[in-house]
Amino acid sequence: MFSTIFAVNTSETNNYNLESDNESDNESDNESSDNESDNESDNESDNESDNESSDNESDNESDNESDNESSGNELNILGKSLYYENNVEYCLADARQFIINIIPWSCQRELNENHVNTLIESIKSRNSIIGTFKVIRNGNNELRCIDGQHRTEALKKIMENDAKFNCNILVEVYDVEDFESNDANELFKDANCVLNVVNCNPNTITQNVLKKLDLIYPGMIIDVKEGGRCNRPRINRKNFVLQMNKIVMNYDEDNIVKNIEILNNKIGMWNDRVKSKKIGKCSGTMLDKVKYNGFYIGLYNDFKWIDELEIELISE
Repeated sequence: MFSTIFAVNTSETNNYNLESDNESDNESDNESSDNESDNESDNESDNESDNESSDNESDNESDNESDNESSGNELNILGKSLYYENNVEYCLADARQFIINIIPWSCQRELNENHVNTLIESIKSRNSIIGTFKVIRNGNNELRCIDGQHRTEALKKIMENDAKFNCNILVEVYDVEDFESNDANELFKDANCVLNVVNCNPNTITQNVLKKLDLIYPGMIIDVKEGGRCNRPRINRKNFVLQMNKIVMNYDEDNIVKNIEILNNKIGMWNDRVKSKKIGKCSGTMLDKVKYNGFYIGLYNDFKWIDELEIELISE
């Protein structure tokens, strides 16, 4: 009898101990689970924080880069393809979509504001555009406007004051090997001389200089949409062409490129005092960028370096 009672008590005690152990294990597991959950939560929080930080840095970096730079595939702005004839594609495009995205060819002339204002009145009175826009398309499907920059600017100014204004435009698309090719140059001449534009031939020396500088400093002299931003150390390609056209006729293109390199390297050796005096303030981020790409003339926020370049060329 005693042994039976003892066995039962022992069994109950063992069961109690097992239950106690299980509860302890469960509590331990729950605590472990809670800790793991907390750790996961912390890790997720850290990761989210890191991702947010990374996103913010990426956004800031993106903001600091040039606005409106070519993105590669710009064919969506051409609208509907109507037909091909003699290797020319004719498209019906939405004017608003076209003018806010198209980039002018870098060798275009300077805008004539009086002509733009005349076009504004003409477009408003007709509620449409006379003539076609002409663009060139390179092997990467990038587009540049070679004829129509004044109409583009006129449309832009109208739309800035009238959010509802829009119309269809006709666009002629000509394929070229690259934007600095002889074909591009000839197309520009033909397109603009039809409109009796004088002095419309862009300087081929400037185009050759650009080609060589693109190889030495890739991605530093860039196309920018009209009204777009170009942050240092990169240089607006069209503004570069306009400045270079003032001096290229007097010098050999190889000498120009060579002396740009010499001047660039000289600027790279200026100490902080000289940089501050000649260029002005430069952020640490900007200085880090030029150290990486070696494009020190891009530190200037204007084209005063052209004057120093011409001194170098004259002294030869």
